[in-house]
Amino acid sequence: MIRLAAFGLALASLLSLSPSAQASKREFSHAAGFICGAGPGATNDRFVNGDYRAAFNVLNTDRRALDVEFTLSLTFPAAVGGGAPFEPGLVIPLHTVRLHPGEAVMIDCRELVDASGLPLGGSPPYFSGVLDARASRELSVTLLQSAGPRDGDVSSYAVTVVEGRRVRR
Repeated sequence: MIRLAAFGLALASLLSLSPSAQASKREFSHAAGFICGAGPGATNDRFVNGDYRAAFNVLNTDRRALDVEFTLSLTFPAAVGGGAPFEPGLVIPLHTVRLHPGEAVMIDCRELVDASGLPLGGSPPYFSGVLDARASRELSVTLLQSAGPRDGDVSSYAVTVVEGRRVRR
């Protein structure tokens, strides 16, 4: 009886190391950079003066419901010191959203500010970063970006398909 129990434990250990068990620990990361807000005057080398907007559209194309985890990694402003070269910004876990088959969600600049608690009313009035949407299966993610003069019409618009890549959890 003891030998049978030991064999069962050994078999369970081997199965947990099988490729199919390891594959379940993998997920897809869909990460893209963006700029949001009113850019600074001409004295700043980061962005030209203007108004920048971004919106991420995330669609579940799978046949099953998926939980999508969103994380915001700031590139500017940096965590300490106001954005010194090569100084990383804050990493802010946002929401997890359950998307059923065919459902989609949009995350724009205002929602990023609200969900992250960023105090962006003062200086600087803009921020830049990377939004990462992670799920156990590949998603359809597009990034819509627009820019224009302050208090003016959109002068440029871009739509980018954000490719997913497999990562280990």
